[in-house]
Amino acid sequence: QQLLFAYFLQCLSSELAIAKSSGRYAEGISDLPGAVKRSHPPELENSGGKTTGPGPLEFWRDPNNARAITVRHDLTVDRGVSFAMALERRRLASDGGDMDGFYQSRRPQWGRHLPILALRKPGQRSAFVITRPNTGQSYFEMDSEDLRAKYQLKSDDDDELRSTWDAIYDATLHDGFPPGHEAGRRLTNVCLLGGSVVSLWGVLETTLRKKEHQIAKSE
Repeated sequence: QQLLFAYFLQCLSSELAIAKSSGRYAEGISDLPGAVKRSHPPELENSGGKTTGPGPLEFWRDPNNARAITVRHDLTVDRGVSFAMALERRRLASDGGDMDGFYQSRRPQWGRHLPILALRKPGQRSAFVITRPNTGQSYFEMDSEDLRAKYQLKSDDDDELRSTWDAIYDATLHDGFPPGHEAGRRLTNVCLLGGSVVSLWGVLETTLRKKEHQIAKSE
């Protein structure tokens, strides 16, 4: 057993090294920020499919091993962050740095100066975690130079910033931003695969590569 585990670790290390050298390595997404609820896929609901509740659905079963089952979890995530929630995040997470706080874009976009909350990432000098009213906390950090160049620091009680934040938060529950677009909606559908996924890994990677131009990047 120890020999098999050691062999597995060597294979894993080799695969990681190859992925990093070729630029294919990514740490992935460890969490789904926002309010999460389960939902069944539209094709099941529209076809009259019967379910026993909002639990996982069987996605694939290994024909050679009846116990190796891949399940599908269909989730709806509300990524939005209200101004009150943003204020609480600032109170709890801010380290007191003079660059922490609410910002407004220097240039108007779609007729508005867009608001964000920027908080210094713990342990980092120039990396900031960005939160937006419609898409919540971004998976990508912003450098302090970019933050200064693109945004202007505002006070926590700035009426214009709060009004814009609330307006974007309320308008994007079901609609995108700018209006009429899919991107920027608070509600987003997520499909998670669980259970036995190792045997499908190669097929999933090939499918994602073929469809990457149809898949939006994380906002």
